[in-house]
Amino acid sequence: MNMHSIQNEADYKAALKIVSALVDVDPQRGTLEADRLEALGFLVEAYESGLAKSMLQGGNLESAMGHDGIDHSLYTLADYPVLAALAQERTSATKLDGRACRFLYTEAGSRMDGTTVSAQEIAFMRALEVDVRGVTPC
Repeated sequence: MNMHSIQNEADYKAALKIVSALVDVDPQRGTLEADRLEALGFLVEAYESGLAKSMLQGGNLESAMGHDGIDHSLYTLADYPVLAALAQERTSATKLDGRACRFLYTEAGSRMDGTTVSAQEIAFMRALEVDVRGVTPC
């Protein structure tokens, strides 16, 4: 397995492409593909945490990562309680990519009206371009 840290946007996009392909394959635990997915996931998260710092210093998630980065990144459901509740009905996964997150929020639609949501999760929903008009910030 040939792997290196993600140093720039080109490395990041290449890693996201591989992660996306591996997620689609859904490798069996203990296989080389599963190990590669896990290792790349850690590298992507490490790179994104640096982008998150720049986002918190005045930018926003989409400008820091680009729309493709949001769609292809893996997000930990435990960080977003409302999303975790929506996903629990459909999957046992603990991480989802941005496209799946957007789908779950959008599909829930009016069922989320009046739902109390953290400021962090609302910011995440906005970055995914999800309508947040019905939710209540806590």
